[in-house]
Amino acid sequence: MLGEEFILFSFAKFEDPARALDKVKDFKKARLIPLPPEIDAGCGFALRIKKEDLDKALKILTKDDYDRIYLMGKDKNGRRLIEKYVF
Repeated sequence: MLGEEFILFSFAKFEDPARALDKVKDFKKARLIPLPPEIDAGCGFALRIKKEDLDKALKILTKDDYDRIYLMGKDKNGRRLIEKYVF
C-alpha cells in the first residue's frame, strides 16, 4: 500500500460505532465514515483511525466494541485498497 494508511473498525450493531468513537475521540483523524462497499458488515458505519494509533486503540477498545479490523490505503495506481487486518 502507498500513502497514508488507516485502520477501519467495523461493527455489528448500529449503536457501537458512536460508543467506540467516544473512546478514541482524542486520536488525530479519528472519525466515523460510511462503511465502504468492500466491507460486508451490519451497521453501515466504520470507525477510521490512523494506522499508527492501532496499538493505543486496542488498549482502549475491547473485542466487544467492534466486529472486525481492516487496513485501508491506496494501491500503486491510487485506487482505494481495503483488506482484513492480520496481526
